Amino acid sequence: MGRLELFREAAGLKLDEQMALVRARWACGLPYLLIFDNCIERALLIRRRALGATHPDTISTERSLRNMRQAAGRGQPTATDPRERLAPLLLAVARVALGYQEPQAQVEQALVQLEQSGWMLRGPVERMWEGERELDALTAELDEQDTALVERMLELIGERELPAQALAAVPEAVRAAIVSNDGAALHAALTALPEAEAQAIIARLKRAGLLG
Repeated sequence: MGRLELFREAAGLKLDEQMALVRARWACGLPYLLIFDNCIERALLIRRRALGATHPDTISTERSLRNMRQAAGRGQPTATDPRERLAPLLLAVARVALGYQEPQAQVEQALVQLEQSGWMLRGPVERMWEGERELDALTAELDEQDTALVERMLELIGERELPAQALAAVPEAVRAAIVSNDGAALHAALTALPEAEAQAIIARLKRAGLLG
């Protein structure tokens, strides 16, 4: 069963980088719930002004905020490698390069915001989308960190099968369900297959970005 987790990847980043990372998450095709966890700080400020620092409600809110900060501090350390921090964005770039148009607008906005923080990725990404795959040509004027990110994007593009190739290789019922975006039909088509074959098809569709 799924569960909610703190989005720790943005901790310690500049605001522009945080926004770019959130936009990249939204662009990757999976649903995300965004909760603004600083609302309790605003509530605490209001209660201090209206009720005073010694009021039970103010004290309770302070305790809740302190517990939340302590819980967050016990989590995993924030990734320092930009290839890990920006992994959702890199994946979204690869998806667009492979023919998925839906993440493109969000990715473009994220790249503009990252550029404001010094990341020079917009030009190389646009050239990748136009078909360029030579690392040296894409990174000729980039620093080491930007180069590492571009290299990872190229790896992701190379690892993923084109959607058309994946669809052509699966049974007709599965292909029709994917094309029509019919989850019930897809489930029925996969259930009708031997389990090992169904699992192999699911893995292939995921590699092609057709399943989350």
